[in-house]
Amino acid sequence: MRRWYNWAVWIALVAESAWILIGLLYRHYSIGATTYPIFIVAVFTVLALTYRRTRWTPAFVRLLLALEFLGSVGDRFGWFGGPGTTGVSWGSFERFVGYTRQVNSFLPDSLGFPLAILATIAESFLGLALLIGLRIKLASRLSALLLLLFGTAMSISLPLDQPFGYAVFVLAAGAALLSHSDASIVSVDAAIKKSGKNRAPEKADTFNTSQMN
Repeated sequence: MRRWYNWAVWIALVAESAWILIGLLYRHYSIGATTYPIFIVAVFTVLALTYRRTRWTPAFVRLLLALEFLGSVGDRFGWFGGPGTTGVSWGSFERFVGYTRQVNSFLPDSLGFPLAILATIAESFLGLALLIGLRIKLASRLSALLLLLFGTAMSISLPLDQPFGYAVFVLAAGAALLSHSDASIVSVDAAIKKSGKNRAPEKADTFNTSQMN
């Protein structure tokens, strides 16, 4: 029996694919408008098919999620250009605070600034943890939760084109699946594990020597 996180990924992929097809066939979306969600669907489909067979796909997805978080943080601080620059969503933290209020329109406006701060801190820490591969499983679970909350808030406050346009639920389900995968290639977790294995024989040799003495 498939586990819930596997089902979650496939459900999210089917829903996202349906949105893409409807947009292209009936709403006349341009290919450019759907390039990002198509890419995400392709990547996470490969993850869902291969996560038990190889470590390379989970490792790639780990880095992809890290760059998603860190790129989003950089955007809100104007690292890629100011407001209105092509490819830039916000370009300033002030605009990001306004977007946070818009996404969480069901909450008081006074919570917009603290929520923007909390989101930035969370995305920064999770992005860095995934990038260097530190506590990957925990970081993946927390990423899934953060993305799920974000997608739910978007669905409540904004048109459904928004969460599907950013493939938020595919990213959330994929992060949950990642927490049950081995994405430890080139990571701090792998280095720590290797260091622990190397120390075990040393401890055994020390114990045997003391016993002989």
